[in-house]
Amino acid sequence: AINDGITVNFEHYIPAFQRWLETSVYPFSQGGFIYFRDITERKKQEQLLELEKEVLKINAHPVASLKTTVDYFLEGLEKAFPGMMCSVVMLEEDRKTIRHLSAPGLPVEFATFINGRQIGPDTGSCGTAIIRKQKVLTVDMATDPLWAQLRTVAGRFGMGSCWSFPIVDAQENVLATIAAYHRYPKAPSEQELNMFDRVSNLLRVIIENKNAEAKIRISNE
Repeated sequence: AINDGITVNFEHYIPAFQRWLETSVYPFSQGGFIYFRDITERKKQEQLLELEKEVLKINAHPVASLKTTVDYFLEGLEKAFPGMMCSVVMLEEDRKTIRHLSAPGLPVEFATFINGRQIGPDTGSCGTAIIRKQKVLTVDMATDPLWAQLRTVAGRFGMGSCWSFPIVDAQENVLATIAAYHRYPKAPSEQELNMFDRVSNLLRVIIENKNAEAKIRISNE
């Protein structure tokens, strides 16, 4: 900018702060003015939109399984939101127990421990979200009474917070939950809550689509 006497604009990511910055350099005399603008939220929205497009493309292929599609989606979310671990828990056919469909960032032992657990009014964030049919936000798993039965195992694997959002169909039946974990106590921001509303809606479309494909395939067979 200084050598050529032109304004320079560029975007760059700062890993140490997990922030995106838009930097503008304006030449002035023998130096320049440098202007920084935090564009992290905008970049995350752009990444989320691009991820949603890719997921819908994958979902459109009949050969792509539900797990393959959701795995790709959650891995993309974890890349866009560093430090966040996502999982999708399905409600079994007995409507009483749960199992993980996808949990790419969670410790395998922790996910396995949750599988087969019965849902209830105080069985962690996901089990409670299914019962209530509404989001359950556990900011600190070490103190939230909903995690009393699971607190020991959560602490063993370093889990700090868990936000769970039910995925509900048009008949108000809970299909699954999407959960976000962090290794420290954390409350969601307004932007994160809005993001998970979008994510829940897209997951509902994906799950219903794959369930419909499965029913058609069984009928044809």
